[in-house]
Amino acid sequence: MSIVIYGSIGSRASRCLWTAEETGAAYQWISITTLDGSNRKPDYLAINPSGKIPAMTDGDVVMTESMAINQYIALNYGQGGVWPNDRASQARVLQWTFWSATEIEYYIGAIFPHLVMKSAADRDQALVERLLGEMMPKFAELESALAGKDYVLGAFTLADINLSVQTFSIVDRFGLDLAPYPNVRAWTERCRERPARRKIDALAVAAK
Repeated sequence: MSIVIYGSIGSRASRCLWTAEETGAAYQWISITTLDGSNRKPDYLAINPSGKIPAMTDGDVVMTESMAINQYIALNYGQGGVWPNDRASQARVLQWTFWSATEIEYYIGAIFPHLVMKSAADRDQALVERLLGEMMPKFAELESALAGKDYVLGAFTLADINLSVQTFSIVDRFGLDLAPYPNVRAWTERCRERPARRKIDALAVAAK
């Protein structure tokens, strides 16, 4: 075993654990969290001096940033699976990964404190409504891409992992309904039911 993934199960580390599970790569998960200060301990700061999570080591390789970690795992352990063999499909995986990061991730991060961490009395509801009004229409593009397909590229790839972690947050953490986008809603649940994802969800439940 050489891959070690550091982070809390409720953080972006979960997407890296999921990717590792999908590839079948041997890995170890070490719980590091901001809640108990373990992210500021010297052993972890030697891996990621910023103290942010997640991080990954694989032998002498040290990686930070969850989507970069996912790319590394897919390239090195998921060839022909979550990382397709043909270059056109590889490019589309990157296209949708970048779309997730640039078009959706900002909104998830901006909305999260209001709908998850703050009480109803303390949240800026007007801001939340504005951000949702900007974010949700973007899913029309994904809705179209999923027409007639189980997964974004047809077969399950890293693109589905990097995209569905966003819709999981929208449904599970924000309590929102994807009904206006039936393809996206069905695909979200299809991704959730994958055995590798169910294992990560079980780890999250056990960690509570």
